[in-house]
Amino acid sequence: RSVELVGEVVESTPPSRLVITWAAASQADNPDAYSRVTFEIVPYQDMVRLTVTHEELEPGSGMDTGIRQGWPIVLSSLKSLLETGKGLDVFAKPN
Repeated sequence: RSVELVGEVVESTPPSRLVITWAAASQADNPDAYSRVTFEIVPYQDMVRLTVTHEELEPGSGMDTGIRQGWPIVLSSLKSLLETGKGLDVFAKPN
């Protein structure tokens, strides 16, 4: 399954910060449909901590609901990929 999104890089400070805009491709022409995602990586003991902040979402919208369900799954898959070399099937249905 594919998910079509559009956006632009607002800020890039390698290797610690990335800020992007985010919207469904079907709403690309609507400036009010865009939200903002910030990825921050900071040292934490002998590891790093990734913080993802998704702002400017319309409360209760389909995008808001999708984001609240989607980010935990995507980040869990990223953690599995980094630890084991294999990500999770983020579209698999739970047992």
